[in-house]
Amino acid sequence: MAAALTDLVTLAELRLYLDMKVGKFLQDDDLLQAQITGVSDQILKYLSRQIVVKQRITRLDVGSLQSKFVMPAAPIHDLTEIKYDLDRDFSNTSALESSDYEWEEEGRRKVGLVLLDRIRLRQGVGALQVTYVGGYAFDRDYYISRLDDPSTLTPSAGDIHLVGGNPIGDFSGQKDKVATRDITNTSWTFQTAFEVLRLTRSQLHLATLTQCGYLWRTKNFQGTQQVTFRQASAMTRSIGLIHPVRDMIRPLQNKMTSVM
Repeated sequence: MAAALTDLVTLAELRLYLDMKVGKFLQDDDLLQAQITGVSDQILKYLSRQIVVKQRITRLDVGSLQSKFVMPAAPIHDLTEIKYDLDRDFSNTSALESSDYEWEEEGRRKVGLVLLDRIRLRQGVGALQVTYVGGYAFDRDYYISRLDDPSTLTPSAGDIHLVGGNPIGDFSGQKDKVATRDITNTSWTFQTAFEVLRLTRSQLHLATLTQCGYLWRTKNFQGTQQVTFRQASAMTRSIGLIHPVRDMIRPLQNKMTSVM
């Protein structure tokens, strides 16, 4: 069984964890992989977060006197523009001035919070359109910049950039990927956002291993499909996330926080 794109730990990591925490166990790779995928899926659904880093266009309802808006895919890596139109004809609407809103403060950026400053908007359904780069795949400090054309750079070995939405030249065809300058400083290598998971790596990683370990100890083998186990067919079943796991990941849920 192949690993899923959204798996939060690798098969090797889970096997090592189970060896240390649970003791001897049947090293059935298909069953372990199904468990990883099932637990990862359950954690991501609990978070209600969009994980992959990419450019997004989000339309939001505007409430009466509302000045705070939370992007569904935090943290915000870059914010391109915000448009407001009660008729939702955004193709013919000018963007707000960048001085009309705030998002770059570290605490706001991490939770996806955008604050309108000095302006008040009339309420309307889907009246606010925000174009931004967001997702949990890695933190903003991991890369130098997000850009389309690498010819504007004077790169050094090891430099990391996030490829933009309309890449050209050496970045052509690599939209929203992570570009790393190789050790000889002659070319770029590319990875998907999940291959460089960083921002919540420690929390999501530990939460996944903890839940998997509990399922093994209690013989609740959880996954996403029917797998072969001891030459028999076993339908994996799902149970809720245990309290320690929910405590680990609750701060990452998609909801307004106290950050101002």
